[in-house]
Amino acid sequence: MALTLHKCPCCGQRYYDGTPHQCPPPPSPPPPPRSPAANDDVYLLYAVLLGLIGIVILALKASDPTTGVSPVVLVAAVFWCAVNAVIGGAIGAWRGRPGFGIFWGMLAGPLGWLVVLLSADARRRCPWCQMVIPDAAVVCGHCTRQLPQT
Repeated sequence: MALTLHKCPCCGQRYYDGTPHQCPPPPSPPPPPRSPAANDDVYLLYAVLLGLIGIVILALKASDPTTGVSPVVLVAAVFWCAVNAVIGGAIGAWRGRPGFGIFWGMLAGPLGWLVVLLSADARRRCPWCQMVIPDAAVVCGHCTRQLPQT
């Protein structure tokens, strides 16, 4: 007796004659869309303003001979803020929020890096396999499922 292979019209699975077939449950619906990430342009503007205010204050302190602050301190402080901002921006870009990273890196240094690292990821993820996908993707490159329109 030969077995005939059939294809289920509902789910597309193949099964043989006499084999019980039950369609799998449909995939779980994608989670509700998260609120959009905070606007990074605002954080970038805050970081620039913070840097400018800091430079002005340090320049005023360095130009006043009664305070005893040397110009070397000014250069070191500006360099320290710039390095922290670059590292925070790199961590923020890795999490999908570069302006947020620049702001917190400049404001709080290594503690700001930790804030950015532990913040919510703003990159788009597949609702089924949770892998990072491009914003314009229609099909997930990892699990090959159709993505919902956003």
